[in-house]
Amino acid sequence: MMRCSLEVEEANDRAIAFYEREGFKRVDTTPDCGVKGSGIPAVIMEKVIW
Repeated sequence: MMRCSLEVEEANDRAIAFYEREGFKRVDTTPDCGVKGSGIPAVIMEKVIW
């Protein structure tokens, strides 16, 4: 099974809704979107692609 994962800034409700419509599920959160120390909270989302 293969999974695609991504991070979306918690404040970006439109992007989160888009990815949920595309079948991504919220699996975790991180205090640092993109790079360690960014300080931007993010939702980690995944989708099984195969």
